[in-house]
Amino acid sequence: MNKLLIATLTGMLVINSYTPTFANSLVDKTHMEISQIQTIKKTIENNVKISTKELKESNDLINVDIKIPVISLLNNKDIETKLNKEIEKEILDLKEDIKKSALKSKEEGTLMNPYGLSVNYEVHYNKNNLLSLTISYYSYTGGAHGMSSKKTFNIDTKTGINASLKDLFNPGEDYKEIINTVIREKIQENPSEYYEEISRYFKGILQDQPFYIVEDNIVIYFEPYEIAPYAGGFKEFKMPFKSFEKGVNLDLQLKEGNPVIYTDLIKEYETGFKGDIRVPVINGLKDKNIQENLNKLLRNDALKFNNSLKKAGTDFVEESKKMGFNIIDYAADTDYTIYLANDKLLSLTVLYYQYTGGAHGNYTVTPYNIDLTTGKELYLKDIFKNGVDYKKVINTEINKQIKEKNKENYPIAGFDGIKEDQNFYIEKDRLVIYFQPYEIAPYALGVVKFEIPFSLIKNYINI
Repeated sequence: MNKLLIATLTGMLVINSYTPTFANSLVDKTHMEISQIQTIKKTIENNVKISTKELKESNDLINVDIKIPVISLLNNKDIETKLNKEIEKEILDLKEDIKKSALKSKEEGTLMNPYGLSVNYEVHYNKNNLLSLTISYYSYTGGAHGMSSKKTFNIDTKTGINASLKDLFNPGEDYKEIINTVIREKIQENPSEYYEEISRYFKGILQDQPFYIVEDNIVIYFEPYEIAPYAGGFKEFKMPFKSFEKGVNLDLQLKEGNPVIYTDLIKEYETGFKGDIRVPVINGLKDKNIQENLNKLLRNDALKFNNSLKKAGTDFVEESKKMGFNIIDYAADTDYTIYLANDKLLSLTVLYYQYTGGAHGNYTVTPYNIDLTTGKELYLKDIFKNGVDYKKVINTEINKQIKEKNKENYPIAGFDGIKEDQNFYIEKDRLVIYFQPYEIAPYALGVVKFEIPFSLIKNYINI
């Protein structure tokens, strides 16, 4: 039985690519030199400037050609210094790792040619208080070819905070579905350019999907090998701002101290089972114990779900062989959505999808609403003031919305009030109550949501 288990952490720095002329750029480099070269960039509104710190090295171990972006004229010099140090440290740490690897290969007698690292960058957008740039990496550590990748920075120039994709959109904008639809359409135009599994079923972008801004477009990109063979290079998809109903907000107003969320990808394939698990990984909390416990909870829940279906799938394979049935692959699939992440509250949902045969799979959406000051899970009653009949407040609003929906032949039936453990999540300006498929409506309607703006319940809540 063939079994493949892949676990990767995205959002972290990975070895990436830059230029096909890398080999030529490193020929006859016999010394190290560091210089400061001013890069002339025409800016429209931002005063931010980018200069280049260049590092070149060539010897029997390693060939290096590095161009590091240096950001200047941010309003806060402390933020500017911290940001530049972080960028430079990541690049130089990678250089040292490759150099150590080359030295080890030399000592073992397996170093045939010097290892190499080429780093460059490109500024895509520098106005409206947003700086968007990509740092491109190409590394060679033996083999038929090197490895290519990028790291993107979309920086709020007022705070120095690196924005995530969701930060560009207003609450209620289903930006992921809009982006996923465009990508699926583009893939279907040339399916042979992508892996067969991707061309048949593109699951969708990550919550922390890499992107950059160019003019009035968001560019979503995927690394080589991610959705297509290495020869296909980076796969990029351009999304005009006008594609989104509520537009794109570049005046980010991000705050320090908010958690950063990465994605841990776990893919598992064997006869009788396919697992495609996306686990949110929380970073940046002040209380590391709360952070550790929260990450353990999210990971354990995902793996418990995955492993239970894997066992059921492999058991079914054995029974099918005995009974002469056709073997089918059970599937476990998870994804998550972040709705609110600040220094006090984290609100997210995880979609758990399973397929065990039949016309379609089944899924549930599990909420995680966490008080980050205590690490405790929040229930609906916890976000309302003491003495408030929160069930009456919410039920009244839901019944109003049901009447409106039913006018449009929206078949909702069976709602007789929310439960103590009612599913909900919190956005910046609203509370969203939701019900699982089949709970109060047919499966075809999926998850049924009721959005309650805080402006309607401001006298009752304490968040």
